[in-house]
Amino acid sequence: MIGALATLALSAACAEGAGGGKPGPASRGLREGRKGLKLIRVPKTRQATDYTCGVAALQSVLGWFGMDLREDELAKELKPDPQEGTDFRRMAKAAEARGLAVSVRKDATLSELRAALDQGKPAILSVQAWAGSPGAEGPRAGGKVDYAVDWKNGHYVVAIGYDAKDFYFMDPSLLGHYGAIPAAELPARWHDEESPGERIQHLMLVFSKKAPPRDPEAIVPIE
Repeated sequence: MIGALATLALSAACAEGAGGGKPGPASRGLREGRKGLKLIRVPKTRQATDYTCGVAALQSVLGWFGMDLREDELAKELKPDPQEGTDFRRMAKAAEARGLAVSVRKDATLSELRAALDQGKPAILSVQAWAGSPGAEGPRAGGKVDYAVDWKNGHYVVAIGYDAKDFYFMDPSLLGHYGAIPAAELPARWHDEESPGERIQHLMLVFSKKAPPRDPEAIVPIE
């Protein structure tokens, strides 16, 4: 609900060590053109620090709508905290100030996410990710992190598409690649402790604008 923007005082930190994680099962060489796969080809941005995934995610979304901002410039505006990350309300406010319509929801569903993507609207989600990276923490079962009960590895990603098996993301911890999370796994991972003792399920920020998005195939003159 949009009303959640006014009532939730939340922020999300990136998963510790996310910036240096090695691509795992999510990087399976998937290609656009796979049956049923259509992607909103937002720019692939790379977070500069362990706590600026939110800044880099919003940078990508703004870039999709034709706005060219550097991460350090956007970080001055969003003021990410080294421990808690970026407050999603500031992200929404920054996007709205630049002419985007932003729908902020908690307890969002996969159906609502699919509907937004079907309309060509990218969505920022707060999920658990990269718990296997160096320095990361989290409850482990059989040597693997149990994301269903993990609240220590929050990470912002930009949802850009889906097919029958997976959801696809611009992940600011990946360099030069999009990422994927199986649809069967996403609900259990789609949560975060946005501030100490304050937990939220299925946070989703959906962005839109009447003007057409950028052309990802455009060649720009170097001046």
